[in-house]
Amino acid sequence: MSCGEIEMKSPVQNRGRGFTLLEVLIVVVIIAVLVTFAVPQVIHQVEKSKKAEAVNSLGAIRSAELLLHNMTGKFVAAADETEIQTALGLVVGGGFYQYKIIEANEENFLALATPIGPFSNWLEELGINKNGFVGSASSSGGSSGGSSGGSSGGSSGGSSGDSSDGTSGGGSILYSGTVSGSWVSGGGSSGCNYTVLPPANLVVTPNDSWLVVSLQPFDGTEDGYYFEKAEKTNGTVGTWQSLIATTGSNWEDNVQNGKEYCYQAYTVATPPGCTQQASAACTMVCNSAGANAAYTAAITAGKLTLNTAIYQDPAEGAPSGTAEVAFLADPDGNPATDDAIPILFGQNQDNSLAYYRGATGALVIDVDYANQPPELLAVLLAHETLHAIWDKDWTDYTSGTIAAPRYGNNPDGTIRTEYAYYNEYSAFTTETMAWQSFFPDTAAGNAAKSTFYSTLDSTGQGLYNQTEAAVMYFLDGTGNRVSFPDGIPPNVPSDNPYYGSTVLEILTSAYGYNLASVY
Repeated sequence: MSCGEIEMKSPVQNRGRGFTLLEVLIVVVIIAVLVTFAVPQVIHQVEKSKKAEAVNSLGAIRSAELLLHNMTGKFVAAADETEIQTALGLVVGGGFYQYKIIEANEENFLALATPIGPFSNWLEELGINKNGFVGSASSSGGSSGGSSGGSSGGSSGGSSGDSSDGTSGGGSILYSGTVSGSWVSGGGSSGCNYTVLPPANLVVTPNDSWLVVSLQPFDGTEDGYYFEKAEKTNGTVGTWQSLIATTGSNWEDNVQNGKEYCYQAYTVATPPGCTQQASAACTMVCNSAGANAAYTAAITAGKLTLNTAIYQDPAEGAPSGTAEVAFLADPDGNPATDDAIPILFGQNQDNSLAYYRGATGALVIDVDYANQPPELLAVLLAHETLHAIWDKDWTDYTSGTIAAPRYGNNPDGTIRTEYAYYNEYSAFTTETMAWQSFFPDTAAGNAAKSTFYSTLDSTGQGLYNQTEAAVMYFLDGTGNRVSFPDGIPPNVPSDNPYYGSTVLEILTSAYGYNLASVY
């Protein structure tokens, strides 16, 4: 071939050897076998992720229904998501299920999650009632949003729950310090096929020098929750440290403003036939504490309003709103010390509206109250401050700081403790007397109350209704307390499920308290 000529090669010469029919068939068979094993596993994982939507939404519906039942004595039905939002104030759904509530009456309800669209052929319908999941969902280990750790379905303008650490509704401490890695394993014990699921919907609410951590309760069978935290610097999360293990689903952490902290939590449970175990960690959530002008303004207005409250028949330790406000500012009565009780806002997901925790010395109010008129916030302060007063009295007495309780003993002569039934009764009556101080049971007072109600949004009206329910249960209509423990509130209507019930029965049934002693 001379210079400048181009050699043309035959395409046949460059073509590689092809696959035989047998080789192609072998590959097809191998792929088919792999698909046979892999596809069910993929479908199972996808099904679990889609099912989580229904488990969490139904749990939220159950919590809201229980709260409504505590207030009205009835459960509510709803034909679809729109009616659920109207009746319960919940936004549910996520594209995989349709939701409705049927068979609702005074005794029970049934909420259903029905799969829709292409998922209807392989996702099962799930249901929940007042007792938890029904049918196949009962073993799902999902979050039903029920009460937990003594935080029991929402009190009318007060706290819920009991503890041994000076806590009103916040849950008692299970463990503190380091928890062994083998305990936080996420797996079942030998011979135990039960898997405890991680907590849902971890929320970190920033306050001035505090972060309030809360989560959606599991299903009422858990022992509690274990919290961890880590500092985040320049986008890097540091070493996780044990924070607390508690029966409650929330915690308050005193931190430095401006620094970012991350939190994660584990569900702790002892399933039937199993040793105690913990779930895997939930998804971490990070936030920074800082001053919040809206929160500060709401708390200031609530204190100023409480300062005007006069109690006709004052509960022990709370002779007036003025005295309670003074205690919040200076619990030890020494102006030289800075021991003011921090009042915080958090997203309480266990249906409690507020709680005081002696272990942290903090009083936490549901964030819904931050945007409401100060009268609604003031009655919660009246309730929870009495818990704080009694907690300090009990702590000072048992530590030997004082020779005898400042406010006397229980009616049966026993030493008063922060979490006794009698304390809860007194906290409710203090709260309701403060409310009637703002709105006296007179023609003018009722007219003012009607005008006040008309200015509230739907959230505020719900909070108002709960306070009014407490007035009905704990006051006798003349501004005096219904006697404890066997007094029967005279203004409970005959169609109310607690008609004819005693105060103690209302505390245990309507509000779900399970406290340390009768007194």
